[in-house]
Amino acid sequence: MSTNIYLYVKIHNITGLKYLGKTTKKDPHKYRGSGKLWTRHIKKHGYDVTTKILFVSTDIVEFERVALHYSYIYNIVESDEWANLCEENGKGGSLKGELNGMYGKTHGPEIRKLISKTNKGRFKNKSYEEIYGKEKAVELRKKRSDFFKTLDNSGSNNSRYDKSNYIFYNTKTQEEYIGTRYDFQHKFDLLKSGVHKLIHQRNYVYRDWILKASQI
Repeated sequence: MSTNIYLYVKIHNITGLKYLGKTTKKDPHKYRGSGKLWTRHIKKHGYDVTTKILFVSTDIVEFERVALHYSYIYNIVESDEWANLCEENGKGGSLKGELNGMYGKTHGPEIRKLISKTNKGRFKNKSYEEIYGKEKAVELRKKRSDFFKTLDNSGSNNSRYDKSNYIFYNTKTQEEYIGTRYDFQHKFDLLKSGVHKLIHQRNYVYRDWILKASQI
């Protein structure tokens, strides 16, 4: 018998903070959630929470697609309304199969050490080129791009979606990029948190990028 996977939103009734997560528990309403910020929040404010079920499936591939879709339309990483530190993709932070950069490879001691230091499945402050090499990086970016095109990933249906165009400038390569923060993030394989700080923190530098200007 296949196990149901639930995609849920938990909303704290007192503070209004929300959390997007998944569980295979029989009763997702009783399951409290396991996110670091979320568990800290309910410890402080108590578990007075409403749970809404967004999606139920026994198909992990379909579940991952839907979970990522909701992660982007709700803007769960950047929005202060959400307690999520990374996108919910049904895999605890890593994409499935060939979308994962280490697909078909064995992690060496150095990479295993990096993985143990992060619960997001990412290599902090490392570009694709630094980890996988230039050729593999190009291949991975294309696969990720093709994957995200299958989703409503623009976030344009989200009332909180930032439609502003920004001018980003790379101090090392002198490259200039004009576009939305979302397009910029995915074109250069950047973290949402890093792009968020570029826009909101004065004189912030992230992977040699700075915010040059914003435009309507």
